[in-house]
Amino acid sequence: MTTYNGPDAEPIENGYFYAISMFLVASIRTFVFQQVIKIGYNTQFRIRMSFMTAIYRKTLVLSNDSRKEYSMGEIVSHMSSDSSRVATFIGGNLYQIWSIPLRITLALYMLYNTIGWSVFVGIGFTLIGIPLSSGFRKHLRELNKLIFEHRDDRIKIITEVLNGIKIIKLYAWEIPFIKKISYIRNVLELGAVRDYGIYQSIT
Repeated sequence: MTTYNGPDAEPIENGYFYAISMFLVASIRTFVFQQVIKIGYNTQFRIRMSFMTAIYRKTLVLSNDSRKEYSMGEIVSHMSSDSSRVATFIGGNLYQIWSIPLRITLALYMLYNTIGWSVFVGIGFTLIGIPLSSGFRKHLRELNKLIFEHRDDRIKIITEVLNGIKIIKLYAWEIPFIKKISYIRNVLELGAVRDYGIYQSIT
């Protein structure tokens, strides 16, 4: 402000130049970021479809011994949930392996040029908080694993119900199976999802 109000004030043209430059940079950033998202979604879709096709073809040639080891619920879970997780990581998060260190380096460089050695105080507090954050991340991984275990159990029971629907209707076992599936879904799975959301909001 003193630069523009003092006797050695810069011309107003510089202000227009800075404003237009900021607008152009923000517009280009938005355009490029949207293209990255579009390419990422296309990559995720192709990877997911490739995994689902490969798993489906593998199930068609499974031996009887292999079918005893893997239930239909586990196979369906691999085709839906697991393939989506792998596709999301590769198509949506893999680029962050190189982009995050680059962004951190550029941010620290600009902060150092702006505030000097004080930036290292912030880095120190960040390093101190890493162990605490690591503990939360570890618990998040455990909760995520628990969510998929409950989801696999639910899909397994639903698949068994669909395969044996005639017997279930014959013996009137609908209510017990509905209660069992609802318990896994509403109490176990959604409870783990709720805890995961709480811990994720903290971190």
